Amino acid sequence: SFGIYAKAVDGNVRILDNSDIDPADIGMWGEANGCVTIVSGGNTTASTGIHALSTGYTSPVTVFVTGGNVTGTGATHNIGLTTLAGIPGGGDSQPWLSGNNTGDGVDAVSSGNGTVFVGAYNGAHGGFIGNIIGDGSGIFAPSNGCVTVIGDGGDVTGTRGWGIDAIGTANASQSWDSSVTVRLYGGTNVYAGTYGGVKAVTAKGNVNVLTSGNISNPDLHYGIFAVQTGVTGNVDVTAYGGTISTVSGTFDGAAGIHAALTNTANLGDISVNNSDTILAND
Repeated sequence: SFGIYAKAVDGNVRILDNSDIDPADIGMWGEANGCVTIVSGGNTTASTGIHALSTGYTSPVTVFVTGGNVTGTGATHNIGLTTLAGIPGGGDSQPWLSGNNTGDGVDAVSSGNGTVFVGAYNGAHGGFIGNIIGDGSGIFAPSNGCVTVIGDGGDVTGTRGWGIDAIGTANASQSWDSSVTVRLYGGTNVYAGTYGGVKAVTAKGNVNVLTSGNISNPDLHYGIFAVQTGVTGNVDVTAYGGTISTVSGTFDGAAGIHAALTNTANLGDISVNNSDTILAND
């Protein structure tokens, strides 16, 4: 069952909701070959909170969480986590599979190279101010184009996956930009899932992550996982205003901040500017 279901073949989908939604399966479901925009200002609770997907070649996907809570309980989820081809870190959702029920708080997906944006127009920096909670990941946002996730004080929680999983899926041979930006202002906290707090990965473009709150899990694999896998591109990470805890003492390679250029042909730069306290579970 759905709270709101909207599908367009060649047109656009726009959903604006300021009410409370509590269906069994998916709270708000929007798919189109054109642009998909979902605005959530109330409280949405479902197995998957918001599913927004565009199949258009350049059509953007936008999800605004302007208040309230978006909660994916995972109660009836029928899609497990995987490691997408060429994407390190694991714990990725697959909301394009039959049923679309991942258990995530927000799935914002372009299957083309349209931009994906998760935030809110009423946030000070254009970021979400409502809380986003997922039994899988809090936010899953992939595209062959640019991916941007902005927070302005709303917290993000993941359980089986990541707090935020933002992926530029373009491969290194493609000509367009697939940069990934995650910027969490206003003390946005990330309650990390099994895999970690914030994942930002691309093969085509730059990776930019900024956090201003706590990133926490009792057995944290990665607080911030920022990786560029292609031949050109930089990684920039800034963490301030909080604590990253508690880094696992048993997971091989666990790190409060993991920043990497994994292709040996990439002569780009890595910048890490940290003032967070990082605690380890040793």
